[in-house]
Amino acid sequence: MKKFIVFTILLTLIVSSVSLRGVSAKKIKEVPVPDQMIIFEGSVTIDNSMNKFEIGFVTVTFRKNFVEEDLYPITFDVKIYAEEGLVYIEFNPSMDAFFKDVQVHAFAYNGYIFDISTGENIYVEIPNQMFKVDHFSRYCFAW
Repeated sequence: MKKFIVFTILLTLIVSSVSLRGVSAKKIKEVPVPDQMIIFEGSVTIDNSMNKFEIGFVTVTFRKNFVEEDLYPITFDVKIYAEEGLVYIEFNPSMDAFFKDVQVHAFAYNGYIFDISTGENIYVEIPNQMFKVDHFSRYCFAW
């Protein structure tokens, strides 16, 4: 009788652990890798007012008077790409400091982006996130 109870308990544990693993596994959709490089890039010219622009899955908001008055209008080249598996947003020219923070809002993005270190598109899942920057250079999206 004891052997039967022990066997039943072990069998129950094995069956329940298998089904729990099945429930927690993510189902990944098969999406074909695009042939062209997926890089989001563009230029934006900012005047001395509230400015907002979108590039790919990102919205960048510049507040009025975020730099010295004599720098307006100012043009930035913006690029979103991956390097060594991490996704970056890069602004050129780089700037050391702003008078007011610039807000970068990345909306959730599940898709491909070009990794410049491997020369291939990689699949990324970037969650919705927002951060403020006090200067321009290159920033990594965390996920």
